[in-house]
Amino acid sequence: MAGVSWNNITPDGLRRGASSLRRDALQAFKDAGDLDTIGPSRADAVVALLSGDADGAISRLSKALERAPLQPILWSDLAAAHLQRGAAFADPYDFVTALTAANRACHLDPDLRAARFNRALALQRLSLYERARADWEVLRTTEYDPHWRHAARIHADALVRSSVRVDPKTRLDALERAVGRGDPQQAKALVMGSPQYFREYLESHLLAAWADAWLAGHSAEAERLLAVARTIGQVLATGNGEWMGADMVAQIDRLRGDASGLAARAHALEAYGRGVSQLQKGDIDGALPALQTARRRLTSQHSPLAGWASFRLAVYHYRRSEYPAALAFLQPLTQDFYRDRYPALHGQAFYLIGLIAVVRGDPTASLTASQEALADFKKLGEAAYAARVTSTVATSFDFLGMRSEAWRQLYPALIDPATLDVPAEREVICVVAAWLATGDGETEIALWFQEERLRNSMKIGDPYRIVEARRGRGEILEGLGDRTGAAQDFALARDELRKISDPRFHDSMDGDLKLAEARLAASPAEKIALLDEVIPILRSTSYQYRLAQALLARARAYEALGRSDDAARDLSAAIAECERQRTKIPTSEEQISYFDRTRDLFDAMIELHAERLHQPAEAFRFSERAKARVLLDWVLAQPIGQASPESTQERAPLSTDPAELQRQIPPGTAVIEYWLLPRSAQVWVLRRDHFAAEAVPIGAKKLGALSRRLQQELAQGRRAEALATSSELFELLIRPIARHLTPADRLVVVPDGALHGLPFALLRDSRSGRYLIQDHVCSVAPSVRLLIASLRRAGELASSQPPRALVMEDPAFDSSLFYSIPRLRASHLERVIPGLFPGSRMLREEAATRSAFLDSASDFEILHFGGHSLVNARYPLLSQMLFAPDKDDRARGVLHSGDLLGRRFAHTRLAVLASCSTAAGRISSTEGVESLARPFLAAGVPEVVASLWDVDDPPTAEFFARFYHHLAQRFDVAGALQATQVEALEHGMDPKAWGAFEVIGGSATDPRLIP
Repeated sequence: MAGVSWNNITPDGLRRGASSLRRDALQAFKDAGDLDTIGPSRADAVVALLSGDADGAISRLSKALERAPLQPILWSDLAAAHLQRGAAFADPYDFVTALTAANRACHLDPDLRAARFNRALALQRLSLYERARADWEVLRTTEYDPHWRHAARIHADALVRSSVRVDPKTRLDALERAVGRGDPQQAKALVMGSPQYFREYLESHLLAAWADAWLAGHSAEAERLLAVARTIGQVLATGNGEWMGADMVAQIDRLRGDASGLAARAHALEAYGRGVSQLQKGDIDGALPALQTARRRLTSQHSPLAGWASFRLAVYHYRRSEYPAALAFLQPLTQDFYRDRYPALHGQAFYLIGLIAVVRGDPTASLTASQEALADFKKLGEAAYAARVTSTVATSFDFLGMRSEAWRQLYPALIDPATLDVPAEREVICVVAAWLATGDGETEIALWFQEERLRNSMKIGDPYRIVEARRGRGEILEGLGDRTGAAQDFALARDELRKISDPRFHDSMDGDLKLAEARLAASPAEKIALLDEVIPILRSTSYQYRLAQALLARARAYEALGRSDDAARDLSAAIAECERQRTKIPTSEEQISYFDRTRDLFDAMIELHAERLHQPAEAFRFSERAKARVLLDWVLAQPIGQASPESTQERAPLSTDPAELQRQIPPGTAVIEYWLLPRSAQVWVLRRDHFAAEAVPIGAKKLGALSRRLQQELAQGRRAEALATSSELFELLIRPIARHLTPADRLVVVPDGALHGLPFALLRDSRSGRYLIQDHVCSVAPSVRLLIASLRRAGELASSQPPRALVMEDPAFDSSLFYSIPRLRASHLERVIPGLFPGSRMLREEAATRSAFLDSASDFEILHFGGHSLVNARYPLLSQMLFAPDKDDRARGVLHSGDLLGRRFAHTRLAVLASCSTAAGRISSTEGVESLARPFLAAGVPEVVASLWDVDDPPTAEFFARFYHHLAQRFDVAGALQATQVEALEHGMDPKAWGAFEVIGGSATDPRLIP
């Protein structure tokens, strides 16, 4: 069996049945000699794939690839599975993943025809038709299987047919004939078939052509042109609500008999047409006087086309990076009047506002503006412009760190046939696609999109576009190791740059080219010299994204020369720039995603201070500066209602100075903070009277793999392997700092990266045979500053009054929404809690409603949730806690994580989330784990007990009955959890059960000791 391709997934392929397929697959793998390594799992994946279970196939293939990552056949099969799932569920990101997998297979085995087949299909799905055509041609000539060869021929022929497009001039000629013979129906069909083309032709060319003919005395030609303009204007006005053309022609018609009025109008339109023509040629300096004249004359004539002149002047200033001047022209065009009568102009204004927001580092504002523009272009049926706006939306999502969502936003524009006819739109879309592919690390795929961009730039002929396209391709070629090709592209870009006369515009693009050329510099000194020229240019143009990139590049060059102080200065400036941009982002999720993009800056800064400058305290400052920033904002801001942190009264910010933080750590507590670098792990230990730092020579990737392996071994009941992995992790993470700890220390761990999923209580010292939890009370915190904030909050809530608990047990959730989830078994906490905590409230089954929880939670010191929870790793704020629905409950009992943000639990000291994976979720590279526990911390709850993985009902019920007995003796949450875990260990409970739970937040024997 040579491989599986999308072509195999047909009714014919399914008729043989799953068992026959698996038998045949195993025999084929046995013949190929790979049965002992990947045969069985791959056979199961093939059966799943041919049976339509793409998810099952992907899961099996991913596991097989963990064991055999260099097997091209597995990558090819994975591509087929993603192609199937993408088609079935219409998730375009699957096509991106399919292309990545198929391309990897082709590189591992260039002769594997199934891989080439799948790559061609993925290329075609992503509209990379030139590359797809090349793969189909190879298959047509080399494939020996007639079925596959026939399929390749069909696909290749389809690409040829799809490339045949109707020339715009042909459509225009047909319209002029329809107008000439008085055929309004044909004219309407032609105009509404291409509304964007005809609108732009009317506004940018036809009216100016009428003016030229009228001024030259060619009255018959002028009348003919005006008749065509009248028809287009009327069709657009009645067809999609765009009145610009109709209003312009009506004004000209009203001037008949007024020669001086017509002359003034003609001169204004001629100037406008001349300015637009020069802009389109890239001569923005030459365009300026004509556009200024046109705007002045059109405004005095009360012509609506004055709005388009203002827009063109905004474009002029935008291309010169004069953003305030551009916005001054654009803001008047955003009024409702323009949206209602001239939606194309309204949409273009918002589109350009969105672009400016992106460049100035405000992706959220860009999204808002782009959505306005998108609504206008969809109303007009202008698919090409809608596609262009969508590319801006995708860019904004990527700047916010949401790359998969960026691909999903871009995909409709990428494949829209309307964009294939418009080089300017196609070019913009391919710019974004190349950018996203580069961000995914798929440099070769980025190159293919960049080549598509360059082809369209050359069709347009604008030197500005060609310079950018050449420079972009050179950067990608440099990333692929083709320094010669990169240098050639940069040289060709410089040739085009000479055609641009405007000094400021020329200098800005020259700065971008120098930034690219700096990567090819032969020495660090040469690189620094180039970047010294670039950075002032980027500062002056407010292009913050490239500015941070340039500062990082210069910092690394300084490091190579041993100039560590200079490197630190540049890294500080880059981080400060990113901080400034972050403050413009209003929502917490977007802030997290955006700040994750700065991880490489913090890595470089921490590595510099820790390993080069030997300044562990400074390295720690930057670790704290990066960790859990958004969560800390929420905790300190004390949000009320649905307000955002920015709109609330904040407390004084907590310092990142380790000495200041040490003074606020309770006696007998040691805080251990980790930062994982690519080649090492930095560890700091903070006690009230001691500060220490250690470096462990193991990188983030290896530690992440070990952490995941431990969880897998625990889940699969492989006790011996889990003990070995646990001991290995202990040696790496605890042994290097053991000399800084005392036997009685309470440990608070501040994890990083994959360590957020590690059960530290389960780390085992192979020398003593004891788990960490047997020797230390353990808890975790997202950052030291958040630990201090939580301890302060715990001190405020500490009381001599006995605590009361609100217990939500086995809520009777809506089974029609979650039919596959069983009800929980009784935990019998109702027999335990009232006696331990008088005044508690027990709500079970139908009484355990969402509204009862939200209405009462703030009144109790302890919240216990003993129901089902569902973690949404892709969208953490949509993670769910399942309650019983009320009669009029629109949420049907579902409480989303995001529903808790903005609330404040005034009296709650502890939240116990005794359900599955409440401490798990998407792990942000700076913020930490985005779990269900997180919004409780944000709501002012100082301590949360949550689970790192799925837990079973009976042992969990028993576990928490014992936990509350210990807690009732003394309100020491981490101490009570330790006592419970040690008891469970001594009674032989499975470590998977007792090791799942951890305390998150600020836990101390007496939080009132905190200064």
